[in-house]
Amino acid sequence: MNAHVITPTANSMHVVTFYRFVDIDELDCARSLIYQACRSESLVGTILLAKEGINATLAHINRANIEKSLKRISTILDDTPLNPIWSSADLDNPVFHRLRVRTKSEVVSFGRPPNVSNTEPGRVGAEGWNELLRDPNTVVLDVRNSYESDIGSFPGAVKPDTEHFRNFPEFVTEQLGDQKQNQIAMFCTGGIRCEKASRWMLANGFEDVTLLDRGILGYLADESKQADLWEGECFVFDQRVSVTRELKQGSMQQCFACRHPVSEAEMQSPHYVHGVSCPHCWNKTTKAQRDGFKERVVQEALARSRNTTHVGKDQRES
Repeated sequence: MNAHVITPTANSMHVVTFYRFVDIDELDCARSLIYQACRSESLVGTILLAKEGINATLAHINRANIEKSLKRISTILDDTPLNPIWSSADLDNPVFHRLRVRTKSEVVSFGRPPNVSNTEPGRVGAEGWNELLRDPNTVVLDVRNSYESDIGSFPGAVKPDTEHFRNFPEFVTEQLGDQKQNQIAMFCTGGIRCEKASRWMLANGFEDVTLLDRGILGYLADESKQADLWEGECFVFDQRVSVTRELKQGSMQQCFACRHPVSEAEMQSPHYVHGVSCPHCWNKTTKAQRDGFKERVVQEALARSRNTTHVGKDQRES
């Protein structure tokens, strides 16, 4: 597979995303070492660690700084290959306010034992995925949450309309329980949610489950594919909010009140008030909540006037 390479420019930030399922026995030790590996190169981003593995997104203006940290992280994890996916952000977007390295019970919250099936799901790259999309007998399943699939997806995909990943099993049980013999093709942002969801489905009687290897980001990064069937933008969990099919910062903003992506057209709505409300939530918050949001907007403006940000300092978190 040919990897899409973001060419270093004077007006972009480099962003890398990766996850690996690997046994991490000494979580506190790994957290400390990985924090230092990133902090020493002045990276910002979020890293989640659990006994089952690592899930991370990191950013810096200099790609070389990120690559140095990736080598150290790989070494810390017993030379585990990280298979990173690269994208970019506008230069004036720090992507993250700070560096956070956190330990959790799961690297992505599913709430159910994921590895209860000895059967491995099928995996396909971009071209194999395109073939599945064109197969009328395939049930294409968007594993992401509703606010993610609202701004972009693959044609014909079933959208569970969930608000949290832990709601996904309930959707499958209620809506797909009679389709266990069908061919299921699953996708998510970077692949990690499909890793868990596919094994859960296989353990619960689904016979033919295939996932898009490395998710939407991996699909967009693969320049060897003959056709790009993705539609819209891809939601990402950082200050870019979304990326385009070229893996550059997208056009979406995010509502502080409900966290839903907001398009440029939606920002023209009378229900859109920066930092306070948007067309998705304007009638779902209390006056006290809206007053609190307004105060945060004021504090953020004051912080900008002092050339600071309205968040805490870089820190290692447990």
